[in-house]
Amino acid sequence: ILAGKRFNNSSYTTAGKSVCNAMKKFFVTPSTTPASALTLIKFVPSMNINDPSYILPAFYEVFADVDNSNSTFWKTAAKDGRAFFQKVCHPTTMLGPYLVNFDGSAYTQTFNNTPGNIYRDDCWRICLNLMMDWRFNKADAWQQTTFAPKHAQFMKDQYKPKYPEKMQLDGTHISDAEWPDPCKGLVAPL
Repeated sequence: ILAGKRFNNSSYTTAGKSVCNAMKKFFVTPSTTPASALTLIKFVPSMNINDPSYILPAFYEVFADVDNSNSTFWKTAAKDGRAFFQKVCHPTTMLGPYLVNFDGSAYTQTFNNTPGNIYRDDCWRICLNLMMDWRFNKADAWQQTTFAPKHAQFMKDQYKPKYPEKMQLDGTHISDAEWPDPCKGLVAPL
């Protein structure tokens, strides 16, 4: 889609629209999943839980600009993704869990040998997705005025320059977690 816009190439744009249309079937909506009051990508199709790090409002805005026939769907997905992040992130640390229920609460069961309600390896993408959306769209002031300062302050105060691999959502280090070299994706937003 971006290449189609950048190079004014209709074949790229057509292919991008085809991908967007195919992706729509991986979203849940209030009408397809009663547990979800929002339009959200569903990470595990066979389960009624989600991985919030796969919610990408910035990309949905791009899709809405190009995929005219589905623009309303993509705009709704972007708006709902932003609202969902506000439910998902811990109110003090702004850490987001590995897995969540569709109401935004942390999934408390174990999945792939890992509790769903902890901050772990790929959860840092939540921060990057939020900040990318703010950078390009500035559609949700909460991202700048609440999320960014709280998350950055917590990470700087608690763990700089090393960050544990796993934490409770309140920021408590999980004792058996390793302290690997800092993940570049995790420290980039700081």
